[in-house]
Amino acid sequence: MFFRYWDHISNSWSQEEQIPLISVLTPSHPFLTFLPDNIPACAWSQNGIIYYSERRNETWGTPVRLSSSNYISDYPQIYPKPLIVCWRQTLPNSGGYQIVYRWKMGNEWTDVKIIDEGNENRDYPQIVCGKIGFLDYLFCIFQKKIEPIYELPFRKKPLIPTYIQPYLIDGNFQLLDIPPNNSQRISLFDNSLHILYSKNDSVL
Repeated sequence: MFFRYWDHISNSWSQEEQIPLISVLTPSHPFLTFLPDNIPACAWSQNGIIYYSERRNETWGTPVRLSSSNYISDYPQIYPKPLIVCWRQTLPNSGGYQIVYRWKMGNEWTDVKIIDEGNENRDYPQIVCGKIGFLDYLFCIFQKKIEPIYELPFRKKPLIPTYIQPYLIDGNFQLLDIPPNNSQRISLFDNSLHILYSKNDSVL
């Protein structure tokens, strides 16, 4: 897996930088963002495990393993401040799916925390964080498949305390497209939450 950036001084792309991997197995669904102070950060899935790395002093760090090998995990997303990594995981042969996250506090990562779970397939989580009043909230949308249709659930969760408020943005529709993993479909700007999605006509 490689990283390049556009150098505006030389007006050209940088040389390839290889992001270190834990094994030779193919990584999938990498997600790239920038932390404060323009630090590149990347998360990806490899052999069903979520890994995370940052580029500091022009060098990518050793990947941090965030998910458990007991689960098959995919579709990581990063929110830069506070630093949160979110993903979808499923326990093999269980038929159960979870949307989960870990939050980096200081130099330590929290335990895995559940945003949503159930027997229906859940994919493509997207997260943002922001304040409502004096509380920091995590906002999450994801795709939930209920054969043969889809729903777009929304979850609003204070980082502290830990109760979850469930909402449904839309349901009873056919998926119009498969969103690229890095497509931004939920954003928070100036205390206003915005959500973008596409669908076919409702299915009865």
